[in-house]
Amino acid sequence: MIKKIKRLPDKLEDLLEEINVEEGKGKGKMKKAVVYFNNKLKYVKGKRKFSKGFEELVLDCLSSKESKRPSVGDLLQRPFFRYAKNLQLVSTPRVIKIKITSYEVEAGALLIPYIETFEYILRYWTLNLAKILVNGCGVCVQMWDVAADSAPKKYEGERVYLWKLCNDDYALSCIELFNSSRLGVGDEIGLFWDPRSSNFMFKLLSQVTII
Repeated sequence: MIKKIKRLPDKLEDLLEEINVEEGKGKGKMKKAVVYFNNKLKYVKGKRKFSKGFEELVLDCLSSKESKRPSVGDLLQRPFFRYAKNLQLVSTPRVIKIKITSYEVEAGALLIPYIETFEYILRYWTLNLAKILVNGCGVCVQMWDVAADSAPKKYEGERVYLWKLCNDDYALSCIELFNSSRLGVGDEIGLFWDPRSSNFMFKLLSQVTII
């Protein structure tokens, strides 16, 4: 029914009833689930219609074509999430802390471990873009220096890109960042991918004082 009319049922229990029928004409575990939800929803007053934005979001996620299904980053741009009252889980991305090594200073690149790249960065990318990176091609990105004591500075262009290393870790190249921030061995920085703007965010956490 959902595919035919291109919308969700007006009530949650209607959707459960539809699934119940398709799963076995009211038999099995699904029937128990429908009965349970129906009993719970008796205490909810008024109509329980889904918003248009939510319907479109769900239908896009249910698309049979993988290329048409939105990524996490795309979903976070939808009004349903952008104007949600409680987005603590998605509005505070995990910060990757990196202690600068001599190799990073020489290469002008920040090394990001394989696990953290997939867990905190690629999960927000589109599948096609992630495949390009994983297959060995560099991907140009944008990065903002969001230090509290100065205005945000943007780094972009062909010399700012994420690429895969031979050991399956990843590196974020940005020579200009190293030069302007005077990053040295032992300095600690924080880096995270902002799914709302699709940019890297950088902040210097501590810097070794050279005497």
